[in-house]
This record gives sequence, structure tokens and C-alpha cells, in this order.
Amino acid sequence: MDYPISVPNIGLVAGKFANEDAFTGMPGSLIPAQWGNAVTDEILNVIYASGAVPDEANSAQLIGAIRQVIKNLTPGRLLNIRVFSEPGTTVYKATAGTQMVIPAVQGSGGAGGGAPATTAGNGSLGAPGGAGAFALGFFTAGFDGQLITVGLGGAGVVGGAGNPGAASSFGGLMSCPGGKGGSLSGPSPGNFFAVSGNSNSPSGGNIFQGAGQGGDISVCLGPTSSMVGGGGMSRFGAGAPMAGADTAGVSAISAGAGGGGTARTGGGTALKGGDGGKGCVIVFEIS
Repeated sequence: MDYPISVPNIGLVAGKFANEDAFTGMPGSLIPAQWGNAVTDEILNVIYASGAVPDEANSAQLIGAIRQVIKNLTPGRLLNIRVFSEPGTTVYKATAGTQMVIPAVQGSGGAGGGAPATTAGNGSLGAPGGAGAFALGFFTAGFDGQLITVGLGGAGVVGGAGNPGAASSFGGLMSCPGGKGGSLSGPSPGNFFAVSGNSNSPSGGNIFQGAGQGGDISVCLGPTSSMVGGGGMSRFGAGAPMAGADTAGVSAISAGAGGGGTARTGGGTALKGGDGGKGCVIVFEIS
């Protein structure tokens, strides 16, 4: 871009535009439409390159666009952290300038088991739920437009085994199964226990991946004494805490963690297990 020095009769002075001088009779310089349009197009190209939409009323767009373009062109720079924490499916659209992503995927937690009803002289247990699997990946292509799925935590059941958690995924690149639901044990007058296993293994985590931790063991020591373990811990925090006998299971708070188990002693109605924690997907976007 330059002054329109090749255009004849536009009144440049020393190669630059000049104001009209009524005292000397010198006319002002003319700005040819071709040159004015070219200047405007050059400015608009910078704004478009930044990912912004031109706004006639915004006089600070050019400097903002220049800063954004510089930021986008700096390789290896963290551009954005996108957090998807509500259960459901979303089409992932990468932030402008993203050249690579590091997704962290957490499957949802399983629910704790709901202890069955008992009669006098018997006890029953519902094991706590397990945590969902976790994976961390790195991708330089094929990530834009993937479907992000956040799994819903397993639901607790009254007097039944806990539902498993749903899987979370980053399209077809990564998938993390949900945690196992808590099993049942009893009713019985003797000593027995209940436990949930680890989740199934995840896939696609080319940096790190691992199965979700099962819930703690729950133990019944005769019809009137029991201990309920806590839900499985996820990469985002602890599972549901240990609970006393004859109370409903506690729902998990941490993403992907297991719900609380239950215990019924000495005769009583069935209990509801605690719900598992919902999953999440976090995407680190890098230029």
C-alpha cells in the first residue's frame, strides 16, 4: 500500500495529500475512489483475519484485530480453555487460530446401591458407586467439528443396584466409560460385604488414560452393625462421603465421582443409593 502517486491530477504535494489553501488559490488534494477502497479493504482484511465482524461504529477494532492476529500467530500459545460440564452433546467449534488441542475427558460416576428392605435380625448393603474413567489427549488435526458428549451420572435406585455412569467423549478421538454402579448384598443375618469395581478402560488418551476407581468396601457385621464406604474418587475430587446406617446414600459432588452407598440394619424399608457425579470435558486450545 502507498499514496496514489501514479494517479495524475490528484494534487499530491511532495507525494502526500495537501489541504486546500484559499489564500494562495491552491486546490486541495483529491482522494480517488480506487485508493480509498483499497485502504478500507486492507483494514478490513486485518479485522477479518482476527475473526471479528466489522463494526462501523467501533473505532477501536483495528488495534484489537492486530493484537488478536499477533496472538493467533504465536505458536504454542494457550488461546483458550473450554469447559463442557453439562450432560448432553455439543458440536465443538475451535476458537480462531487454534492449531492443536489437549482434551481432558472424564466419564460420569456410578450411583451407589440402595440397600434392600430387611426384617428384624437381618441387615443389607448397597455398595458405593465407582468413578468414571479419565483420559488426556493431544491432537493437531481432526478436532474441529467433533461432537463433545458429557455423560450423566448414574441414578440411585430404591432397593436396587446403582445405575452405572454414562460415558463422556471427544468425538471419535477419545472415549471414557462411566463408573460402575454399587452392587447389593443381603438381606442376611451374618457378616458380609459389598463393593463396586473399577470402570472399563478409556480409549484415545495418547498422553494419559486410566480406569475409574471403584467405591470403597461396605461391611455388615451382623444385623445391627455396619460401615458404608465412600464413593470412588475421580481426577476431579472425592466421591460421596461415608454414610451412617439406615440413611439414604449421599450424591457425589465432584465431576465423575461415585455416589454413596447405603446400609439397612435391624429391619426397615429399602433405601435409595446416592447419585453419581456428572462427567465433564475440558479442551485446552493452543495456537
